[in-house]
Amino acid sequence: MKLSTILVPHDGSTPAGQAVPYAAGLAAAVGGRVVLLRALPDATEIGRPEIRAAIDAAKADLAAIVKRLTDGGVTAEAHVYDGDAATAILRAARDQNADLLVMSTHGRSGLGRWIYGSVADDVIRHADTPILLVPPHCAHVWPGGRPARILVGLDGSDFSQRILPIALDLARVVGGRVHVARIVEIPPVGLAYADAYPAAMYPELDPTIELDAAREYIDRLTADLAARGIDIETTVVLGSSSGTIASIASEKSMDVIALATHGHGGLTRTVLGSVSTSVLRMSTVPVLLVRPAPIELSGETAPTATIER
Repeated sequence: MKLSTILVPHDGSTPAGQAVPYAAGLAAAVGGRVVLLRALPDATEIGRPEIRAAIDAAKADLAAIVKRLTDGGVTAEAHVYDGDAATAILRAARDQNADLLVMSTHGRSGLGRWIYGSVADDVIRHADTPILLVPPHCAHVWPGGRPARILVGLDGSDFSQRILPIALDLARVVGGRVHVARIVEIPPVGLAYADAYPAAMYPELDPTIELDAAREYIDRLTADLAARGIDIETTVVLGSSSGTIASIASEKSMDVIALATHGHGGLTRTVLGSVSTSVLRMSTVPVLLVRPAPIELSGETAPTATIER
């Protein structure tokens, strides 16, 4: 995993600015560059005074951020693109050969717009690069002077395991350590009704058997990695995936949570069901989402050009 170019969409809001320190921390750790992006739907109509003013204001705002980053020793630049936010982000990621997208999960239109609406949803479904999402309550500071701690959430499936090589590569690049959490969750098989109220029905499974199977899975995984000289920490726990991953991250002072996502139905269609959405709501650290099998872009309306005038 390269981190030569880190793309940060920034709509000018304070929440969106939360993503910048994480991108800067990563860039500083590996000597990469930060590329800031502002999308303006009518940016090609620069003949209109109000559009010209909007472009000038956007460029001035981004220039101030670039100066702060460069004054701190981070290579940075900024671009204004024409088009809606999601399309502009995807176009800029290709134009700039971005290795990573770092995005806040809320901007001017609030949490619903970024997580459940078109921006993050469209980007996750179509981006060819990993995406580091900074959740609303993220108060964590990117580690300096020590290895980063990366928590990988697995559900035992082959698909979920595809995040592991990327997390290990990230740890290698930034100088970090990976902790794998295998969450054992016994889902309900249906609903029963008592006194007219629905109640979940759980299968008659022995949690001890499920935990033993999960530990065997983790033992095989770590043995394979150890044979290649890779050492990781592990946790096997019985609980609700929706809250357990965020809790482990907090308890063990993790710096990043890493999850695989199918990406073809948005954040609520992830490898662990609704886990990514819940983790983003609850986590105080960034969440790295990776779509292992990128979907080819087709029929997209890309922004016409970067606005540099």
